[in-house]
Amino acid sequence: MSYAKEFVNKYGGNCGRVQSKESDYFDELKEEIELQKEMNKAELNDIDEDT
Repeated sequence: MSYAKEFVNKYGGNCGRVQSKESDYFDELKEEIELQKEMNKAELNDIDEDT
């Protein structure tokens, strides 16, 4: 369990800002992963065409 979730569980639901920051962070990570996936797919397509 992440530190932020432990904090919220320990101190109650009054820490919505912590959850919000955590979800924003994961949303950014998801976007970066999707971008990297698209770049990898494009690179693989280029390799296939060259061989």
